[in-house]
Amino acid sequence: PAILSEIRTVYTHYEREEPFKATLFRDLIPYSDLSLPSRLVGLAFIIALLLACTRSVFDQKEEARKAMITLMNSYNDALKERNVEKISSFFLRSPEFMIYADGKSLNYDDVVAQFHNVFPNFKSLENKWDTIFVSVLNSNAVAAAAPFHEVFTDKNGNITRLKGVATWSAVRVENNWKFIYGLGSEQLDTIK
Repeated sequence: PAILSEIRTVYTHYEREEPFKATLFRDLIPYSDLSLPSRLVGLAFIIALLLACTRSVFDQKEEARKAMITLMNSYNDALKERNVEKISSFFLRSPEFMIYADGKSLNYDDVVAQFHNVFPNFKSLENKWDTIFVSVLNSNAVAAAAPFHEVFTDKNGNITRLKGVATWSAVRVENNWKFIYGLGSEQLDTIK
């Protein structure tokens, strides 16, 4: 009955061909019969809610940025230990995982096999990121680029110094960050 009454009122309004008189706060906005202070409190609440949402997005992006830096530094620590199982735990075991290094593309199994083959030949390995540049794609995907310097010492004590650039993409899976794509290029570093 109440809805029918409102429909009849609108129909009667148009039958008389009276111009529709609407004011912003009275006819178009729900609860417009509230007093001005009540409307201002409501407006303040909406603004506070929008600010909270904005802060939440910024917080999520900052959290993702820090997670990528932590992931890259933890990966370096695992490289230093030459622990293949620990290193492979940083990679997403998935068909999408791919690393491109110096013109070669390697899937997850290829990368793990390469670490197993190479690490026994080294006495030590150190990698240092010069600077890590992070771009947050969304709260679950991050990309980073970092120039680096590496020092390999083989079992005979021969030292090889390399410099290059690595880019990584990481995704959050079940609240853990994993590398999904990598791209690296390196050359001999003549500076000692």
